[in-house]
Amino acid sequence: TCPTTGARDPGTYGGVVATADRIVLTHRCGDGIGLNTYARSDLTARGGASAYGCPTCRFGQIAFSPRATTQTPQGAYYVTVPDAAEVQVWSGFDNVHGTPVRTIDVQAHGGGVTPRPTGVAVDDEGTTFVTDSANHVVYVYDADGTYSRYIGNPPDPDTGSDFGFDTPVAISQYPRTGSISQLRGNLLIADRGSNRVVRRDTYTWLFWNAPLDGSSPPPSGPPVNTTKPS
Repeated sequence: TCPTTGARDPGTYGGVVATADRIVLTHRCGDGIGLNTYARSDLTARGGASAYGCPTCRFGQIAFSPRATTQTPQGAYYVTVPDAAEVQVWSGFDNVHGTPVRTIDVQAHGGGVTPRPTGVAVDDEGTTFVTDSANHVVYVYDADGTYSRYIGNPPDPDTGSDFGFDTPVAISQYPRTGSISQLRGNLLIADRGSNRVVRRDTYTWLFWNAPLDGSSPPPSGPPVNTTKPS
């Protein structure tokens, strides 16, 4: 059995991403190695890695970016390290003793305590979105890893407005060139403290909040906002 609190909290550690030829699993329960990769063709193990510079740390969520940037090679993996307050960017995991090509140092840009980055998403231009569950915010970084802005009302939990978060733990982005035009570039954020999924754009525009307790029907109709911010 694997506990669901503390050092093995599923809201903080563990994740999975699939590419054209591989599946990468970051471990919530296992000790020692932080992640493993598997071939999609036959699910054989292909490599692994541990959090660089923090042998006792576990990985959080993982995302894949097929695009190369000035700082990152083509086909890079972005992995959060909650207990080290950073995102490590890897070009691959064929060597368990390898090192990331670069690291994003996650700081409390909106104030608060030491960040706890849990979720990560990367778009086709290399823009990186990171949830900080400790300060209830999403940070946005440019393709070179430079901090750009935050989304939310940090550092305190905010469930009384349509713009804040309460312990956001995971994030995903619909492709900016996806087939559904209304969803292009939208962020989907698991907000643990408020027990909801939030759909919003990459700035301040909120489309909907979807409670996960059955208290309201699935989101439909117009966005919550009546006018879009300039």
